[in-house]
Amino acid sequence: MYSRDLVNSLSKLGCGKRKTYNLRFPNIQEKYYSHFIRGVFDGDGSISIKNNRRRCATVSFTGTESLCTSIGEILKSEAGISDFRMYTRHPERKNNIRMIHISRTDDVLKSLHWMYDDNTVYMKRKAAKAFQFYKACQ
Repeated sequence: MYSRDLVNSLSKLGCGKRKTYNLRFPNIQEKYYSHFIRGVFDGDGSISIKNNRRRCATVSFTGTESLCTSIGEILKSEAGISDFRMYTRHPERKNNIRMIHISRTDDVLKSLHWMYDDNTVYMKRKAAKAFQFYKACQ
Protein backbone atom coordinates (compact mmCIF):
# COMPACT_ATOMS: atom_id res chain seq x y z
CA MET A 1 0.00 0.00 0.00
CA TYR A 2 1.18 3.46 -0.80
CA SER A 3 -0.93 5.73 1.39
CA ARG A 4 0.27 5.97 4.99
CA ASP A 5 -3.14 7.42 6.01
CA LEU A 6 -4.96 4.48 4.41
CA VAL A 7 -2.61 1.98 6.05
CA ASN A 8 -3.14 3.64 9.45
CA SER A 9 -6.93 3.76 9.01
CA LEU A 10 -7.11 0.10 8.01
CA SER A 11 -4.84 -0.86 10.89
CA LYS A 12 -7.16 0.89 13.37
CA LEU A 13 -10.04 -1.20 11.97
CA GLY A 14 -8.07 -4.42 12.53
CA CYS A 15 -6.62 -4.91 9.05
CA GLY A 16 -2.90 -4.73 9.66
CA LYS A 17 0.13 -6.76 8.64
CA ARG A 18 -0.31 -10.46 7.91
CA LYS A 19 -4.09 -10.02 7.76
CA THR A 20 -4.49 -13.50 6.30
CA TYR A 21 -3.72 -14.95 9.73
CA ASN A 22 -4.78 -12.08 12.01
CA LEU A 23 -7.93 -10.53 10.54
CA ARG A 24 -10.81 -10.05 12.96
CA PHE A 25 -14.22 -8.56 12.40
CA PRO A 26 -13.72 -4.78 12.56
CA ASN A 27 -15.27 -2.52 15.14
CA ILE A 28 -17.88 -0.92 12.88
CA GLN A 29 -21.47 0.21 13.27
CA GLU A 30 -24.11 -2.51 12.84
CA LYS A 31 -25.58 -0.71 9.84
CA TYR A 32 -22.38 -1.55 7.93
CA TYR A 33 -22.30 -5.28 8.77
CA SER A 34 -23.97 -6.45 5.56
CA HIS A 35 -21.66 -4.27 3.47
CA PHE A 36 -18.52 -5.56 5.16
CA ILE A 37 -19.66 -9.18 4.98
CA ARG A 38 -20.63 -8.76 1.32
CA GLY A 39 -17.10 -7.45 0.71
CA VAL A 40 -15.59 -10.49 2.43
CA PHE A 41 -17.90 -12.69 0.36
CA ASP A 42 -16.84 -10.94 -2.86
CA GLY A 43 -13.17 -11.41 -1.98
CA ASP A 44 -13.03 -14.69 -0.06
CA GLY A 45 -16.43 -16.29 -0.44
CA SER A 46 -18.25 -18.44 -2.91
CA ILE A 47 -21.67 -19.60 -3.98
CA SER A 48 -21.98 -23.03 -5.45
CA ILE A 49 -25.21 -23.98 -7.19
CA LYS A 50 -25.78 -27.65 -7.88
CA ASN A 51 -27.26 -28.11 -11.33
CA ASN A 52 -28.71 -31.52 -10.59
CA ARG A 53 -31.22 -30.06 -8.11
CA ARG A 54 -33.22 -26.92 -8.60
CA ARG A 55 -32.90 -25.57 -5.07
CA CYS A 56 -29.51 -26.67 -3.84
CA ALA A 57 -26.73 -24.17 -3.15
CA THR A 58 -23.96 -23.51 -0.65
CA VAL A 59 -22.60 -20.14 0.43
CA SER A 60 -19.14 -20.17 1.98
CA PHE A 61 -16.63 -17.73 3.43
CA THR A 62 -12.91 -18.24 4.06
CA GLY A 63 -10.96 -16.36 6.71
CA THR A 64 -9.48 -16.58 10.15
CA GLU A 65 -11.33 -18.59 12.76
CA SER A 66 -12.23 -15.35 14.54
CA LEU A 67 -13.53 -13.65 11.38
CA CYS A 68 -15.54 -16.70 10.26
CA THR A 69 -17.08 -17.14 13.70
CA SER A 70 -18.11 -13.48 13.76
CA ILE A 71 -19.58 -13.66 10.26
CA GLY A 72 -21.53 -16.81 11.11
CA GLU A 73 -22.90 -15.38 14.35
CA ILE A 74 -23.86 -12.09 12.66
CA LEU A 75 -25.64 -13.98 9.88
CA LYS A 76 -27.55 -15.90 12.54
CA SER A 77 -28.58 -12.77 14.45
CA GLU A 78 -29.04 -10.29 11.58
CA ALA A 79 -30.00 -12.41 8.55
CA GLY A 80 -31.87 -15.03 10.56
CA ILE A 81 -30.02 -18.12 9.35
CA SER A 82 -30.44 -21.14 11.59
CA ASP A 83 -26.90 -22.52 11.48
CA PHE A 84 -23.55 -22.69 9.75
CA ARG A 85 -20.73 -25.21 9.73
CA MET A 86 -17.09 -24.34 10.19
CA TYR A 87 -14.25 -26.39 8.72
CA THR A 88 -10.48 -26.15 8.96
CA ARG A 89 -9.11 -25.26 5.58
CA HIS A 90 -5.95 -27.23 4.75
CA PRO A 91 -5.60 -28.88 8.21
CA GLU A 92 -2.12 -30.10 7.29
CA ARG A 93 -0.91 -26.48 7.39
CA LYS A 94 -1.79 -26.11 11.10
CA ASN A 95 -3.01 -22.51 10.91
CA ASN A 96 -6.19 -20.67 11.88
CA ILE A 97 -7.76 -20.45 8.42
CA ARG A 98 -11.33 -21.70 8.38
CA MET A 99 -14.29 -21.97 6.02
CA ILE A 100 -17.89 -21.58 7.00
CA HIS A 101 -20.58 -23.20 4.90
CA ILE A 102 -24.26 -22.33 4.80
CA SER A 103 -26.20 -24.96 2.91
CA ARG A 104 -29.84 -25.07 4.02
CA THR A 105 -31.83 -23.52 1.15
CA ASP A 106 -33.69 -21.13 3.45
CA ASP A 107 -30.43 -20.06 5.11
CA VAL A 108 -28.70 -19.56 1.76
CA LEU A 109 -31.58 -17.38 0.59
CA LYS A 110 -31.65 -15.40 3.84
CA SER A 111 -27.91 -14.74 3.77
CA LEU A 112 -27.91 -13.72 0.09
CA HIS A 113 -30.94 -11.46 0.49
CA TRP A 114 -29.35 -9.85 3.56
CA MET A 115 -26.11 -9.18 1.68
CA TYR A 116 -27.56 -8.07 -1.68
CA ASP A 117 -31.04 -6.59 -1.25
CA ASP A 118 -31.06 -2.81 -1.74
CA ASN A 119 -27.32 -2.72 -2.47
CA THR A 120 -25.62 -1.72 -5.69
CA VAL A 121 -21.91 -2.24 -4.91
CA TYR A 122 -20.85 -5.85 -5.36
CA MET A 123 -18.95 -8.18 -7.67
CA LYS A 124 -21.24 -8.68 -10.62
CA ARG A 125 -20.19 -12.31 -11.16
CA LYS A 126 -21.12 -13.38 -7.62
CA ALA A 127 -24.27 -11.30 -7.56
CA ALA A 128 -25.37 -12.92 -10.84
CA LYS A 129 -25.09 -16.35 -9.22
CA ALA A 130 -27.08 -15.14 -6.23
CA PHE A 131 -29.79 -13.74 -8.49
CA GLN A 132 -29.80 -16.99 -10.49
CA PHE A 133 -30.45 -18.91 -7.27
CA TYR A 134 -33.24 -16.48 -6.23
CA LYS A 135 -34.93 -17.08 -9.57
CA ALA A 136 -34.64 -20.88 -9.29
CA CYS A 137 -36.32 -20.74 -5.87
CA GLN A 138 -39.38 -18.78 -6.96
